[in-house]
Amino acid sequence: MRAFIAVDVPVNNEIKSVIENLRNIDTSLKLVAEGSLHITLAFLGEISESQKDEILQLLNEINHNTLFQAEMKGLEAISPQFLRVISVAINSEELEKTRTELVEKLNNLKIKADSHPAHLTLARTRTQLKKKELLQYINDNRNKSFGTFQISKLSLKKSTLTPKGAIYKDLN
Repeated sequence: MRAFIAVDVPVNNEIKSVIENLRNIDTSLKLVAEGSLHITLAFLGEISESQKDEILQLLNEINHNTLFQAEMKGLEAISPQFLRVISVAINSEELEKTRTELVEKLNNLKIKADSHPAHLTLARTRTQLKKKELLQYINDNRNKSFGTFQISKLSLKKSTLTPKGAIYKDLN
């Protein structure tokens, strides 16, 4: 199964407003559905049932010690030269420390994890037609705070790809 480890993000009015503004700038954007917004901590790719069990045991241990705040601050473009992903940066030393430790523990279990600094993906581009306008909007909101939220659980999620987009299912 295709899987990743993530933190669910509550959708607030600030995030809803950004998503609507992005939609108005470029109607061709592939926006992440509100119910699917999450912060990916480690993308695992294809994992076996036995690896799933090992990961769930690891997350159970980590989740006993997980309770901290994170701030959503600043829009960003991942690969701004060829704009592909629009996201919100996540500011939390505790989350970055947890992410680093998680990847190390996964590596110790011989489970490959692709991991990047925490961010909340809002949209993916399909064309570059509105790149200038999108980059201007991102730049105008580079330092804006979109609120804080509490992190109390890391989740293992199954990702099923469909023509209409990915479908996620919590496994823990």
